[in-house]
Parts: sequence; structure tokens; C-alpha cells
Amino acid sequence: MLSRINQRKLRSIGFYVLGWGMVTIMYLFVRFLGREIPLPTSILVGAGLQFALLSGLSQGIYEVFILRDDRFHRPLLESIIFRSLFHATMIFCNLFIVYLLWQNTESTEMLGHNTPKELAGILEQDELWAFVGFAFASSHAITFVRSVNKKFGSRVLLNALLGKYQDPTEEERVFMFIDLRSATTMAEDLGHFSYSAFLRDYFRLVSNCCVENSGEVYQFAGDGVILTWTISTCRKRAKPLNCYRDLIVCFRNTRHRFERKYGTYPQFKVAFHVGRVIATEVGNFGSEMAYHGDALNTTARLQAMCNLLKKEALASESFVRKMPTLEGFRAENQGSYQLKGKKGDLEVYCIE
Repeated sequence: MLSRINQRKLRSIGFYVLGWGMVTIMYLFVRFLGREIPLPTSILVGAGLQFALLSGLSQGIYEVFILRDDRFHRPLLESIIFRSLFHATMIFCNLFIVYLLWQNTESTEMLGHNTPKELAGILEQDELWAFVGFAFASSHAITFVRSVNKKFGSRVLLNALLGKYQDPTEEERVFMFIDLRSATTMAEDLGHFSYSAFLRDYFRLVSNCCVENSGEVYQFAGDGVILTWTISTCRKRAKPLNCYRDLIVCFRNTRHRFERKYGTYPQFKVAFHVGRVIATEVGNFGSEMAYHGDALNTTARLQAMCNLLKKEALASESFVRKMPTLEGFRAENQGSYQLKGKKGDLEVYCIE
């Protein structure tokens, strides 16, 4: 079984392969629709798909394993220069590999005496340079779409493009509030710059664990994070609890790295709740997704009770009841409490 980290990396590489497949097919369709095709259709389409596969794998491996796109981006100018050099090299190398593959199907030798002359003739064709220019622009376009997808999440991006949340929509969602312990003291001890770098490393690991468990980062609020899942994604597995476990393991494994760099390490408290909210886009310029409803207030009050009850993780009765399994955790009833601002009592459970 692949770990969730490796699954995320494979999905990322798959995104590049799919992207290259789509732009290559689009180019062939638009370029040769209703025109005379210089090669048999099977050869043209086969060579195009081979190029798309090679380019998708090349760019995906470069972005995921070399640039490590689960980390923060490098400076913009530096990133553009190095990516441009890589994209240009990748395109010509992949075109050469495709040429060799099709050359091998037509003759017993991949590299013959006439190969230099044939390559020189190919390089003089305007059709080749038109495709190279399109491929170079496409490589940057795919990188841009990937960056936007990373920033907003595939589901949010798709729904924004379709305009699903322009009108308020009611949804049942799971919310997970994560709050950093002793954040004020830590900020005073570390200073502004070191504390900001600490939060950046902390949030990066939190967001990675969230994505690996099919969640969405709703907000980074100060030193806290709000994660959310649709209830439908949790019908077979309690993915918020899987995310919580991954966070525990992740920060346990990186504790020494944080202590060596900052002299301290992240400790957090979490709260889980399920409820119905209104999902909608708010704002005009710089608009963003927003969730409105009592579910968020309830989750925030639950998180505040962690200090009162001296517990690391608390959950509402609705969360415990609606999760298909507790994924190896144990839910202990802490009693019924009237949360601030709420009329009725709420059954509170400790997740251990």
C-alpha cells in the first residue's frame, strides 16, 4: 500500500501528465482540422501522445521531486528562469526521444548515417518550431494552473470556475479547528521574524496532512488553522481523524528539527464538529469562499474548552455519531456543557 504522501505525489505527477495530454490533443485538433496532414493520422496521434506522456512525467518529476512543490515557491524571477531553461531542454529532449522511437519502428537502427541530415531537415520545418513554441507556452500554463490549484484546492477551483457558490448553498460539513499552544509566549521568545518562519513551517506541514486526507484548508487565522471536509468524503473513512493522527506523527517526527531551528516545537489542540453551513463567495474584488453558520461557532467554543478540560482533542456528539469509525481513537464522554452563546447543552467527547 502506498502511503498518503506518495499518493499525493503520484496525483501531482498525474496532473502534469493529464495536462500535457489535453494540450497536445488540443494542438493536433486545432492545427490539422480540415487541413492536409503531413503524416498518417496514427503516427501523428501516437507520436503526440508519446510526447505528452514523456513531457508530463518529466515536468511532474521535476516539480514534485526536484523543486519539491509541497514546499514554498522560490523567488519569482529565479523560478521563471530555471523553469524556462528546464522546459526548453525537456521539450527538445522529448521530441528527440519520440523521433528515435518512431525511427526504430521503421528501421533496425535507431541512429543511422542519415540521422543527422534528417534531423537537420526536421529543424528547418516551420511546423516543428510552431509546436515547440506552443509546447513552451503550454508548460508554463500548466505550471500556472497547478499553482492556482494548489492555492485554492481542486474542488474550490472547479466550483469557482463553474460558479457553484455565487449563490449561497447549504452543505453539511466537518470542521477541524487546530490551535497552536503557547503561541503568545512563543512569539515573544522567538521574535517576529523567527516566529513567522516557525508558523510558515508549521502551516506547511498542516496543509500537507490536510491535502493527503482529502481535506480543504478553509482559513489560516493567526496561529490557528481551520480545516474542513464535506460529509460525503467521510462516509467510508473518518478522514479528519486520519488527518489528526498524521499531524501527531508528523510533528513527533519533526520535533528535533523544530527544536534545533527554533528551540521549541509545535504543540496544538484540536476540536471536531459536524454541522450545516451556508457556503458562498463573499466580496467583489479579491473575493473568497466563506462558510456561515453555527457549526463554526460551536467548533470554536469546543476548541476553547480544551484548556478548561485539559484535553488535546475534543469533539461534539454529532461528530462522533456521524463518523463511520474512530480510526483507532477512543471517544470518552466528558459530560454535557452549555457553550457560550448557545441555548442548549452539547455532549462533549474527548478523542484519545
